Amino acid sequence: MFPSQEEVNWLRERYPVGTKIVLDHMGNDPHPIPDGTKGTVRHVDDAGTVHCIFENGRYLGLIPGEDSFHVMKEKTLQEILSSIDQKRDVFWVFPKDQLVFEAYYNPDSNAGGQFVFNSFSFNMIIAAEIFSAKDPNVFYEYLDTICVQECVDITEDLETVEDAASQLNGKADYEGHTRETMEALIKVVHETKTKEVLKKQSHGRDR
Repeated sequence: MFPSQEEVNWLRERYPVGTKIVLDHMGNDPHPIPDGTKGTVRHVDDAGTVHCIFENGRYLGLIPGEDSFHVMKEKTLQEILSSIDQKRDVFWVFPKDQLVFEAYYNPDSNAGGQFVFNSFSFNMIIAAEIFSAKDPNVFYEYLDTICVQECVDITEDLETVEDAASQLNGKADYEGHTRETMEALIKVVHETKTKEVLKKQSHGRDR
């Protein structure tokens, strides 16, 4: 049974273009989108079907009453900022790519606050080790001068800011500008470099 024009109009007011939704469960679709997938409303057609583009790339229509979904509540900027530890400084190490990523929140930026993401190559870590003579303060200060940096200002759209906050809140390999973190970073860099040299030597002997 098709909905009346009044019902279609209500659906269009309830789910305007751009509305963020979360799929709870699809009805009788033979290839359902997984529960919990987020989507964005593209339009509501004359049959009352809510057409959405989902985060997994699929474009599909949801039928109210048959498919279960709800509007995703967007957090306010204040809610996002209150969810993070503004003094937290975290590091992730990716030996395969020989990269280290750092994230922290800077409340004193010209934008009124920003999330800062730094990336360092393993060679940069070695350079900082040599330059600092393993003094933690000098080590981190030197890395700040040579890193590749990207920032997310809190004035950007809320979805981007929330994604940045989620990264900062996520589980990390190391935390804090401490001697322990510095020594751990240096250790993993040298271990990776040593394995790389040994692998090349092994390949050389096999020829």
